[in-house]
Amino acid sequence: LIKEQLNSKLTVQQFCQKHKLTQSNFYLWRKRLTEEGADPSREIDEPAASPWVQLSSPPASPQTAWHIELDLPNGVTLRMRSA
Repeated sequence: LIKEQLNSKLTVQQFCQKHKLTQSNFYLWRKRLTEEGADPSREIDEPAASPWVQLSSPPASPQTAWHIELDLPNGVTLRMRSA
C-alpha cells in the first residue's frame, strides 16, 4: 500500500480515504518499514517471518493435576482443573 500510494499521485490523506485506512496507521507502518531498512518503493516478494513462536509441552501424565482460578471483574471467577 505504501508503494501504491507513492505511485498514485494522491496525497496520503486522499489515499487513506479512498482505501478506508487511518492516516496514523499508514504513517506508523511507513515509519516501521523505513526504520527496518526497507525501501517502501520496492516490491515485497515474501512476507516477513512471523514474530510468533510455536510452543509445545510434553503430554501430562495421569498423576499431574493442575488448578487455575482467574478472578474477573464483577465478582466472576473462572476455574479450570485438569480432568
